[in-house]
This record gives sequence, C-alpha cells and structure tokens, in this order.
Amino acid sequence: MALVQVSFLGRVPQGQDGYVRARYRFADGEQVEAAFFGLALAGRLKPQRLAILGTAGSMWHTLLDLAEACGREAAIRRRLEAEGRADRTPQEDLDVAALMLGERLGYEVRLVRIPYGRSQDEQTEILERIAEQVSQGDEVALDVTHGLRHLPMLGLVSAVLVGSVRGARVRGVYYGALDMRVDDAAPVLELSGLLAISDWARAVARFEGGGDYGALAHELAGAGLPEDLVVALRKASFYEQVCRFGQAVNQLNQARSVLKHGLPGPARLLTVPLQRVLDRVKATTPGQRQYLLARAAWERGDLVRAVTLLQEAVITALGGPWANPDDIEEREAIKKAIREGMLGPAEIREPFRRLTELRNLLVHGRGRPKDPEIQVWLDNPEALRAGIESIFARLEPLIVTREPALKVPPAG
Repeated sequence: MALVQVSFLGRVPQGQDGYVRARYRFADGEQVEAAFFGLALAGRLKPQRLAILGTAGSMWHTLLDLAEACGREAAIRRRLEAEGRADRTPQEDLDVAALMLGERLGYEVRLVRIPYGRSQDEQTEILERIAEQVSQGDEVALDVTHGLRHLPMLGLVSAVLVGSVRGARVRGVYYGALDMRVDDAAPVLELSGLLAISDWARAVARFEGGGDYGALAHELAGAGLPEDLVVALRKASFYEQVCRFGQAVNQLNQARSVLKHGLPGPARLLTVPLQRVLDRVKATTPGQRQYLLARAAWERGDLVRAVTLLQEAVITALGGPWANPDDIEEREAIKKAIREGMLGPAEIREPFRRLTELRNLLVHGRGRPKDPEIQVWLDNPEALRAGIESIFARLEPLIVTREPALKVPPAG
C-alpha cells in the first residue's frame, strides 16, 4: 500500500512565466513557500508516488525549474516550454521529464497528459487517467489547487471513484486558497468533508431504495448521529431481517423520537431526508412495509427474502390489527386459513398457494414442486422472474390498498 498524491498543473496568461510564489499555511500552523502548491504538499506528506496531471498546453517546463531538475538536460526543458505554448506536448516528453523529477525528488513521479474536459467523453477520460494512478488499497491525497477551473469538480468526483473502484482510502482533498490570503499567507483548506457528505447522501438514497437501516446507521455513524439513534436503526434492521416486525416498529418509533430533537454537527443535513423516510414508514401499514421490503429484495435479486417477505405481507394484511406480528403460531394459523380459502378473497388463494410452495422450495433448497408450472420456473431464469412478478402483481392490491380492519378480535 502506498500514499499517492494527485495534483493538477495548468498554465498562466501569456507573458507570465509560471505560478506566483506564495506562502501557504496549513491547519497546524506550518507555513511553506512555493510557486506550485503540489510540490509543497508533497514535501509535507512525503508520498511514495506523485502524479501530476495537465493538458497539452500546461506549463510542464516550470516543474523542472522549480525542482531544479534540468542539470545538463536543458534541451527537454526548452522543448516542453515550446510544446506547451503550442498546445501539443506529447506524453513521450512528459515521461522523460518525469524520470528527471523522480531522480531529483527521491520518489516516483508521473506526469500525465489529460484532455481539456470539453465533452463527457473527455471528462470520463480524465477520471480514467486519475484512477490509473491508484492501485488497490492505496491511500490518496488529492490536490485541486491548480489546473483548469472545472478540474477541482472532476477531482472530487475522482476521489469518490477511486474509493469505489480501486478500494483506495482518500486521506485528504487539499486546496491552497491563494485568494483567501490573510497576513500574506494563503490557508490550505482540507475539503474531504465534502466526500463524507456525498457518502451520507448516497447512503440515504440507497436506504430509500432498499430499506436497510443497519447499513444506513453504519455509514452515517461518522456524521455524528446520536448513539441511541444508531442503536435503534441497527436493531430495527436486525428485527426486520429475522421477521420480528413488531419489535422493528418499536425501534423505528424510538428512532423517530430521537430525530424530533434534531441532529448535531454535519448530521443536521440529514435530518430532513431521515425524517421523510421514517415518516413514510410510519404512514404504511405493517403489511405494506413488509411488501416494500419484499419488493426491494426482489429488485436486488434476493429471491428467498423476496418471496418470504411477500408471504409475510399477505399474512399481516389479512391478520388484521388485532393479530400479534410476533406470534408465530397465530401467523401459521392465518397462513393455513388463506391456503384453504377460509380467509381473504377467493382470487388470492391460487397465487398465495404458489407463493408458499415456491418459498418452501427456495428456503429448503430441495424437493420437487407439486405444481408443474413452478418446475418450469425453476428451470428457466426468465420464466421464474415472470412467475414471481405475476405473483407480486396479483397480491399487491390486497396489501397496499387494504384498509385496516376494526381493532376488535374475531369471534371465538
């Protein structure tokens, strides 16, 4: 595992030779003078690899000047200056200059030519070039100080990309804010908090699609969620996983109570989306909630959980509000009554029977179905998908439109 620093190099207006030398102040008070912030940051972080990305028109020759790396090879410096002004620097010359810089600085240097990012294809290529600098498990320090004005945005996107695709950990995103100088020192801003906010937003979006409270609590723990809220969400996830829905609802109610008091620090950005999600869950009946979980499991390809939760949703919907969602024997009796046509509308008997047989076959993983059509499903992925979709379609109206019955226990 290596620490990799990725920096960008741009160009200055014609008549100006290189970046302005400035004094940069880090958060701990250390101050470093530099014309190219990337070299100052590398001196502080001491990466094993420094990748500097720029266009065919970037002022690559100034890197050799700043690192005093030309020596007797001044020809390459002159060539890079001329090629940069003509906007036609070839990668081959950058490779030669990278070796010279690496020998001078004492660590691997890569100089990488990227397009200008004028189109989506060029923007994608920039992201690919950034990802290529990172190996599996590396740490990444991203410097977005210099370069074209839109590159910092692509840099932040690339930080998300290397974390997801390369399994890299982003140590920090740095910006030397020259336009924020105070007492002639430019502060160095650390922007990786933006990545955390992006992660939290994606976690909430995934949760709204899949309903996994446990994963949500895990990913948002760093946002400063109160411990009792994290615990409640994790327990709700556990109880839903083991189909103890009554206890899951209790935990969700506790989470909702904590949320009423607001969230501290960065987590306050999540108050509204979390409230929206929990309120939506509260507005559904228990059977509707189980149906939503079944549908989410089906969409992500979890067949066993999908058919199991769909069956539970039907049982809950027909059991009425007097039924105990955690009473297994009572639920078995309701299930038997549905199969035998003693409970529920007649049109659900057949799809529920098929659902029950399919659920038992998938859970136990053995035996042959009594229903020959289910055997066809199990032999053909497309037929199975169509068959389960048809069961969802026939049972959904019963679950999602069913009005709660009166809270009176049945006679006898």
